Amino acid sequence: MSKISSSDLLFATVTCGGNTLFCGRLSGLASMGEVIRFLRRSLGDAMGLMTLTLRNGSQGWTTRSVLQMAPAEGTQLTLF
Repeated sequence: MSKISSSDLLFATVTCGGNTLFCGRLSGLASMGEVIRFLRRSLGDAMGLMTLTLRNGSQGWTTRSVLQMAPAEGTQLTLF
């Protein structure tokens, strides 16, 4: 994977089951870990297999990753 710098302009799209859960521009993030933490906070209680498409507009690369989002700690799930 290519490097991310805090000065880069990133375009992120997260989809799950064909639905777009997040689509936006990100800046000020310096690593993939920071991108994932930001998205985790932004997606709230969303969980399951998700596809992250990340385009770095500053460096000219695009990457696609599959993520498994689990419930946040302390979240209670109700099963029916």
